Amino acid sequence: MEAVKEKVGGFGLSRRDSRTFIHEFAFRVSYMGFAVNCCAGIEGVQAAINQIRETGGQKDYRNTDRTNCIKIDKQGVSFVERKRERDISLSFIPLRKISYGVVYEKDSSIFAFNHHVSPNHVECHAVISENDVKAREMNEALYAVFKTDHFGCLRNERQKRRESLQKMEENERENGVPRRDLQ
Repeated sequence: MEAVKEKVGGFGLSRRDSRTFIHEFAFRVSYMGFAVNCCAGIEGVQAAINQIRETGGQKDYRNTDRTNCIKIDKQGVSFVERKRERDISLSFIPLRKISYGVVYEKDSSIFAFNHHVSPNHVECHAVISENDVKAREMNEALYAVFKTDHFGCLRNERQKRRESLQKMEENERENGVPRRDLQ
């Protein structure tokens, strides 16, 4: 696993908390294909993986069948073909369009996730890794990216609220309106 972690606040590398920012994870995989996910939730992903295993999965127009590496970073998931010393990006799926990263329970070396192409069209992409440890690491990497993005959004919302309250207080002071907490 190629992972770069940056710690904020100088707490050291051994501590795991929300201040860990994942820049990129890259994993060697073999692309199995995708299937249209018809059911909701984890059960839908499991059913789609079963369909991919039975039919060999659909190979799509994005040339993802040449994928031998998957990269997970704070923007999303990239299907990549690695050739010698350069990477050729085959397809990119933004983080906002991904849900349900899952390690397949019947074969733990398979990792899959849902790609929401549109509100009514969901594709489940599956890759097979060298072993079950790598599949779990892909799942954890996707979770870490989701977590980082989620907490980043919460921080932004709090900052906006803080700025809004400060502007309200400034306006009240300028207009001569007494502060509410002094009344």
